Amino acid sequence: MKNYFLGLMAMALAVGTSGFTTGSTPSVKTTENPRWFYTESTTADQADESKYVQLTNQDTECDNASGVRCVIEAPANGSGIHPSLAAPASVIQVSFKN
Repeated sequence: MKNYFLGLMAMALAVGTSGFTTGSTPSVKTTENPRWFYTESTTADQADESKYVQLTNQDTECDNASGVRCVIEAPANGSGIHPSLAAPASVIQVSFKN
């Protein structure tokens, strides 16, 4: 009977203390995409991923007055150094050069 009682106490202690342990913190994934600056001054190469560089700051000279892209917001491609322009839906925001 003593072993039975000790077993029940051990189980109660294990269940009681497991409620106070913390689980792993889930990783937070951001939904923001990087911003890319279009390095050319004409519309000819706007579909060429290598013509974009990732912005390190938010300062750009875009006034949306022309049809030439200035800054786009899009996910990175497989290399991570250029934007993914594979589908039109991947380009989220576009502003144009003056």
